[in-house]
Amino acid sequence: MSNVDRPTIHRLAAKNLISFLECDSEESEEVKKKILETSLQSGVVSSLTAYVAVNKDTKTRVEGPPVQRFMPPVAMACFMPPPVCCCAAPARMAPLQILEMA
Repeated sequence: MSNVDRPTIHRLAAKNLISFLECDSEESEEVKKKILETSLQSGVVSSLTAYVAVNKDTKTRVEGPPVQRFMPPVAMACFMPPPVCCCAAPARMAPLQILEMA
């Protein structure tokens, strides 16, 4: 199940529950089982779980240090000058006439 299938609120609730259980002073086997179960079902990492890189093509675990790649900077829209808007002044509305209803 991907993160798209799990609503954000559920992941936040799972993270909160895992944090609460991990802060518990006594970590019994039952508490560890609950942490592991919640972590695996929600996709939230815990002290008992970890993410492992897997090659999509070979379906094997990736070994070794991560590869560092240079990514050229991309111009951000926030650094661009604001667009100039040439708009006419709003048209004035004619005054309303009050009609008497008979």
